Amino acid sequence: MRNKLKSRKGATLAELVIVLAVVVIAAGMVVSFSSMMHGAQGISNARHEALQDVRVAEAIIESFIENNANKGITVENDKLSYTEDENTYSAYFTNANGGTLIITSKDDNIPVMFLETLDSITFDKTGTNDTLYYCTITYSVADAPHSYTYTFCVNPYAGEGGT
Repeated sequence: MRNKLKSRKGATLAELVIVLAVVVIAAGMVVSFSSMMHGAQGISNARHEALQDVRVAEAIIESFIENNANKGITVENDKLSYTEDENTYSAYFTNANGGTLIITSKDDNIPVMFLETLDSITFDKTGTNDTLYYCTITYSVADAPHSYTYTFCVNPYAGEGGT
């Protein structure tokens, strides 16, 4: 009888259940880690897209201000405007069509860029001789409980020397 017990080479049912339980736990950890990383990547991509929209809006607004600063830009109702040859040109943001930055030309609305993650753009102007234009952009990131703000300043005369 003792020879039969020593020559046994198989595993008991309890040993198989323990190995199976360890494998299931390890597989569950891998799946949960993978889904967690996928969710974090989605949020990161949404933040990146929102910041790209902010940078594009900033570049367009800076260009508008710097190219037209000598024409007497005014700020009214969150709109940058100047008049030339009896035509009014403006730059403003509307959220009516999912976020659109619009540059007007002779009172024709020309959408420059559709920026879906932006909620609003506000403008402020300070100074008379050395004018500074402040712009505050409010934007949302997917599934974020609140909005974010980004403020930048444009001095169209920076770097110009006078004699």
